[in-house]
Amino acid sequence: MANLGTLFIIGCFASFCSCEAGPFVSLKQGNLVGRYFTTRKGRIVSGFSGIPYAEPPIGELRFKPSVPLNQWSGTLNATQPHAVCPQFNYYDKGNENPIAGSEDCLFLNVYTPQVPKDKWNNLSYPVLFYIHGGSLSVGSARYDWLGPELLLDKDLVLVTVNYRLGALGFLSTGDGSIPANNGLKDQVLALRWVKDSIARFGGDPQKVTICGNSAGAGSVHYLTLSPMTKGLINSAIIQSGAAIPQASAIPRNESIRYAQQFGDKLNCASGTSEDLLKCLQDRDLYDIVKQQLTFSTWDPTTGPFLPTIEKNCADAFLCRNPFKLMQSTNILDIPIMVGMVSNEGMIVSAALSTEELDKMEETFQTLAFHDFNLESLALADSLRKFYFGNQTIGLKTRPEITDLYTDGWFLSGVDYLIQNHLAHRKQPIYLYYFDYMGSESYGSLYSDTSFICGPSHTDELLYLMSRNVAFPRYKPTPSDDEMTETMTSLWFNFVRYGNPTPAYESEMRHWQRVVSNNLEYYHIKGPRKLSMRSYLLSSRRYFWRNMGINVDKFDV
Repeated sequence: MANLGTLFIIGCFASFCSCEAGPFVSLKQGNLVGRYFTTRKGRIVSGFSGIPYAEPPIGELRFKPSVPLNQWSGTLNATQPHAVCPQFNYYDKGNENPIAGSEDCLFLNVYTPQVPKDKWNNLSYPVLFYIHGGSLSVGSARYDWLGPELLLDKDLVLVTVNYRLGALGFLSTGDGSIPANNGLKDQVLALRWVKDSIARFGGDPQKVTICGNSAGAGSVHYLTLSPMTKGLINSAIIQSGAAIPQASAIPRNESIRYAQQFGDKLNCASGTSEDLLKCLQDRDLYDIVKQQLTFSTWDPTTGPFLPTIEKNCADAFLCRNPFKLMQSTNILDIPIMVGMVSNEGMIVSAALSTEELDKMEETFQTLAFHDFNLESLALADSLRKFYFGNQTIGLKTRPEITDLYTDGWFLSGVDYLIQNHLAHRKQPIYLYYFDYMGSESYGSLYSDTSFICGPSHTDELLYLMSRNVAFPRYKPTPSDDEMTETMTSLWFNFVRYGNPTPAYESEMRHWQRVVSNNLEYYHIKGPRKLSMRSYLLSSRRYFWRNMGINVDKFDV
């Protein structure tokens, strides 16, 4: 069972020390000393936690693009958990303070099998750059939230990164006063840091795979579309999320409107965009994060602070419609591995109380209109008919609610991404469908543990990253351990070779790239139940294809 009471602990801050012997690295910003970790198989690896990659985004830097950190003095103590970025204390229900974190939070962590002993050392491990999920409003890269103990049994360097969340990362006035996409620009700055510094940790700056889960996967997809990442990444792994019109973007005019409404709530309404910026920079951090909750619907972690198109293309992360960019040849053409879990929608269905289910029944049209960014209320009626027929929405229809959100938030995005990749790019794309139910599940975090109908959203991460805070009593079964070996091998192969089952890999079933609209996919049912299949959830997939989402509205 997950530990809800400690999931959102506020981290320690970066500090400086006269440290005992530990792994040591010298960078142009200064020296740092880390600590040793022991992996699942007993391998001793080096870890460096809380490395600042940007100036603290406080004062005049609040709501502005992050700025590279120049230098620090002394030796940085990179052994302790770092701060989380400001966020709602969603899982710690008993905490009197509903807000966690510090604005001084732009840190990354590096884990490596071996630190080069000198500048002539020829170590060159491929790099996995991991971006955490959490609806762009919660989460952290702290090592007790995303640990290296599983992946570092493989010969790769793992980098995990904090980035600004919620309004602090994604509020925008649509102009230069509060530019859009600051949270994504944080990720780009961290990638530039990797390009400049990762060789000092034994990593190969020419072989960087970006990877993320959920909102982190959406971030990864956006990074492949941005001109800012040219020369920084070589391949991408997109786990249970994508840049899609239904849930992961907002038209620029709506972004401006939400910024004005946000200012109203904090008594910063009058004047120009620059006036709004100055006022919000003076507001208390607690009040800023608290006001985000007033924009949420059923889930306090969701809100309208999302990526959007920027007006001025100079120094923009995204100044063209992302959904049209996918249909062009003007973006990176790199190998991609993308996939989903069989019951993604449990992130919604398992969290709904009886009262919330009754409300869904009463207000389904409006709820679906907003949750799936529909063009009309009539489309909400089509959704209801397809998934529920004549049933009344309630406890008995939780499986149908699961399918609805699985498809609208995840399957449709995977399908849209693959369609456009096949049509406009040459590099391979690999699709997986994770369907293994282990002894623990993220479904236990969502609320009602009596409704766990199979593998849930984020369950694949249990076999890639250690989650000591979320699941402190988790004891993997022998089957879970085998699943970890399978998953880390597939991910490592892709990071190293751009192919999850290269020619030398004879122990696992061959994973064929997607080559047609039949959506050939790798069905991961268990560590020894791996098979190639086609026509992934075809009737549900084609239903969403025919929904007719209007991507032109993102040009406004």
